[in-house]
Amino acid sequence: MKNKDFQVDTTQRHSWLAQSLQKFLKPLQRKQPLISVVMSVHNMQRVAPRTLQSFTAAYQDISPDSYEVIVVENGSDQPLFKQQVEAFGPNFRYFSLRDTSPSPVGALNFGVKQSNGRMVALMIDGAHLLTPGVLKYALRALKVYTNPVVSILALHLGPQLQRLSIKDGYSEQIEDGLLQQIDWPSDGYKLFTISSLLKGTNDGGWFLPMNESNCVFLLRRTYDEIGGFDERFDAPGGGFANLDFYRRLCEHPTTELIVLLGEGSFHQIHGGVATNNADDQTFHDSIKRWMEQYKAIRGKDFKPSTRKLEYWGAVVPEIVPFLDYSIQRLVENTTAMADARAAQEAVDAHLLASQFSEKEYLALIRSSGLFDEEWYLANNPDVAQAKVDPLLHFLRHGGYEGRDPGPNFSSKWYLNTYKDVKKAGISPLVHYLKYGKTEGRKSQ
Repeated sequence: MKNKDFQVDTTQRHSWLAQSLQKFLKPLQRKQPLISVVMSVHNMQRVAPRTLQSFTAAYQDISPDSYEVIVVENGSDQPLFKQQVEAFGPNFRYFSLRDTSPSPVGALNFGVKQSNGRMVALMIDGAHLLTPGVLKYALRALKVYTNPVVSILALHLGPQLQRLSIKDGYSEQIEDGLLQQIDWPSDGYKLFTISSLLKGTNDGGWFLPMNESNCVFLLRRTYDEIGGFDERFDAPGGGFANLDFYRRLCEHPTTELIVLLGEGSFHQIHGGVATNNADDQTFHDSIKRWMEQYKAIRGKDFKPSTRKLEYWGAVVPEIVPFLDYSIQRLVENTTAMADARAAQEAVDAHLLASQFSEKEYLALIRSSGLFDEEWYLANNPDVAQAKVDPLLHFLRHGGYEGRDPGPNFSSKWYLNTYKDVKKAGISPLVHYLKYGKTEGRKSQ
């Protein structure tokens, strides 16, 4: 006979077991994502939540099962919270790294190791908001292409490059007001109406060579083939790590390069090492160090890829000014190359009429210490693409066009300030070195 003291309510036990098993299996029942977005954040409590909102399924208008978002906190003093990140959806994951390098590249490589998608989307700077069509087009590219690399144009919120806007009083409060003004996130494409192009990285717009993309999509196997981000780029912010990564993607023999026309990433102010450094000398010193580090690692100066790009996307009204600017820059670049012979003849005539020969002018500029060849090529990707002598280009064309020879002389400012120089048709740096310096004129 069974002892009643040892009877068990098996119905209740089985119910508890079923619930526990269901809770355990629930994460495993989710579909494997096609895309894994990996972003690095550092002390971004104000801006990262908005970035994450721009990746939500509702904002991007796609199924949350098709992608995941992996946020890697890189040694922050004021980190996000796991619950805060995961509140954006079941496909959002959070990791916090301590005692890390000030460079975000290790955090990105760590994040990719946690990923499950066939394609990874890498954001070295988690302060960028996205337009609503980015993930949709990346998914389409994954279906159509064999080895796609999908990039988007990077812009800055505010009236101009943020490190310049800050000098004019641009602030977090003003930026918050701009986003409220367009009622973001109700229409993500209105971000274009409160933004400016990121000078130096892609001031040529959509149709000239890009140095990098802050949100670049590629197959996970391609990431593995090129070895991920190179962790020798150990400077705060990564230095040229992102430029190097994108360049290596472009050099890969089987990648297909796609730029999303009409989409963009929009940088929020957050005190970034490069993007928000308002001190000119500190900024230019950093650029020089990063250039030197790139050359030490790669054995050559950085130059953007000149491979042809394909374009996907749609034209919405908000992008028209940027599209117009991009076409204008393309026409200017094409016209400049087509008319190079005529321009050279005009400059040659001016040089012949002067007391100095071209050779003497080149020696004058070279000995001044104001022309920085690496800086000039990095800030003028069309010159790097043309593979012409940078010093000769500056003497014959760049100075007249308002291009700076280096961080310590502003050609455009000199021409606009001293109208007599502009009217005379003299290269601003040549005038400064021959006459302006002894006359007490300023260089910038």
